[in-house]
Amino acid sequence: MELVPDLKQTEFIRETFEPISQLELGDRMTTVVHCHHEHIGEQPVSVNLTEQRMLNTVEQAYQRRFESKNSCQAIDTGWFNGVGVGRIIIENVEGQGLSTLPTEAVKKDIESRIVELSFGEEGDCWLVRPGGFFIGDPSSVKRLKHRCQNGTAKCRITVMPK
Repeated sequence: MELVPDLKQTEFIRETFEPISQLELGDRMTTVVHCHHEHIGEQPVSVNLTEQRMLNTVEQAYQRRFESKNSCQAIDTGWFNGVGVGRIIIENVEGQGLSTLPTEAVKKDIESRIVELSFGEEGDCWLVRPGGFFIGDPSSVKRLKHRCQNGTAKCRITVMPK
């Protein structure tokens, strides 16, 4: 039995699929978020989100550890200097990497180290609990500030380019 390619199908494939352009081969950012709410005795409610977009630049991402203290501080965007920031991810890593099993008092202290991210008016903020994170695309980072509600919190920031 001789295998002969189907010429109609081959032409369809050529007409339907264009070669990948250089633009499509550029830098891109993909974000995947899965959020589940489980209620006893019921099916969980899930939200699964995926976003992918091409970036306007070939600039590398900026990532560093920092401490959020009890007083408001500006967000450090590294070499972006507030310009060209596409996405900010702030993780509250307080309580991670402990070398001993924490006591109840230590657990309670860690749970109180909530980071506030404020963008506008004082008192309006996003809360980043220990082990939690914030993802956002700011229109401007000039007024974006952070502070820890109780003591200091170990955090990590990642800044992605536009």
